[in-house]
Amino acid sequence: MKKLLLTALLLATGLGASAYDFKVDGIFYRYNDDGTSVTVDRDVQNPYSGKVVIPEKVTYSGRSYAVTSIVRWAFANCSALEEVTIPNSVTNLEESVFNDSKALKKVTLGNGIKSIESWTFSGCVSLAEVVIPEGVEEIQSLAFQKCFALERIVLPASVTYVDAWAFVYCSSFKEYVVKPGNKTYTAKDGVLYRDNNTDLISCPKGKSGVVVVPEGVKKISWSAFYTCSKLTKVVIPNSVTYMQDYVFSECTSLSSIEFPKGMKMIDSGMLSDCKSLTQVTFPDSVYYIGNWACANCTELTQITLPAALTSLQNYIVQGCSKLSKVYCKAKKPVNINQYTFVDAPIATATLYVPIGTKAAYAAAPYWKDFGAIVEKDFSKTPGDINGDGNVNVSDITALINKILGTATYADEVCDINADGAVNVSDVTALINMILG
Repeated sequence: MKKLLLTALLLATGLGASAYDFKVDGIFYRYNDDGTSVTVDRDVQNPYSGKVVIPEKVTYSGRSYAVTSIVRWAFANCSALEEVTIPNSVTNLEESVFNDSKALKKVTLGNGIKSIESWTFSGCVSLAEVVIPEGVEEIQSLAFQKCFALERIVLPASVTYVDAWAFVYCSSFKEYVVKPGNKTYTAKDGVLYRDNNTDLISCPKGKSGVVVVPEGVKKISWSAFYTCSKLTKVVIPNSVTYMQDYVFSECTSLSSIEFPKGMKMIDSGMLSDCKSLTQVTFPDSVYYIGNWACANCTELTQITLPAALTSLQNYIVQGCSKLSKVYCKAKKPVNINQYTFVDAPIATATLYVPIGTKAAYAAAPYWKDFGAIVEKDFSKTPGDINGDGNVNVSDITALINKILGTATYADEVCDINADGAVNVSDVTALINMILG
């Protein structure tokens, strides 16, 4: 029974189909309806291997046919396939053509292809080189998913669309290069931009360390840094006013982030699955925080909600098992429901609220479920120990004097790492704050 079900599934997906009409020089072909051209096909019992060079024309039974397309799954799961060259005559490359061919190292595409479809190279873990010719206009979602050996992509001038998920989980991918003459895209420091460098589209998933977004960028698009698992920090200029859903999702090494001051919205999943983040502070200008904003940030211990907050959606800190402190600067409790803080340890966490608002929060549905509610003076800036309006070296001296007992300053501004105590670790935290 299991064998029959598996066979039915393979036939339904096309993986098990062997509908070719003839074979020449080791390549399988299917006649097209026009009678003058053919499509490259497969025989599941005889997968392709080694190097395959597809001709522009093929002769069979005394007739010549133009090779114009490659069928879905044609070269998929070919475990010994290493290299494929596709001629200019091919204009149609269907989805999943090379899916999971794990030994494939190089593919040369012909200039007749307009679109690299979804899953075309998905799971080609050895693929290190793809020559994308002039004429290709689009690269679709998941086209190169999990191409672990791919380090660099050169986009021709003809490309007008690259999906945000085209290169997800490409852990070695470090650089986009855009050829001169492209009217849609540019690349700077290997990162892909459009609209005259005002819209950050995609950061290569193998980028590591710190990425500095240039001044002048206004928007960071959907999933732009998604699965950039080696990034530790992203510096965002105040020129950025809008970031879309899941921008930093699954940036598992991201340990710090500072949002631009003018942002109004935190869209869904913005920091979800950022498993190295310990603290998150949203700017006071933000009024909306979307679903799963910080979900599954397993090291997150504290989050600061902004003063302008009017809408807090669901599953904000779902799965944040170490959350112990929530700072909410809003002077009036925002309406929330049972899903806002679901699967988060708020029963043992402390909620810090503006002075004079404890009673309101203690009576508000679901806010009242926090283990403790404490009033806090948010007018004092952490790190500004001496109260001069700046955070700089003089504050280090002031903090040391506080610890030594030779000066008196409020604990609220001296407890830099928010662990409830003022000690030498706060000096280190303050130095790191000043150094950025």
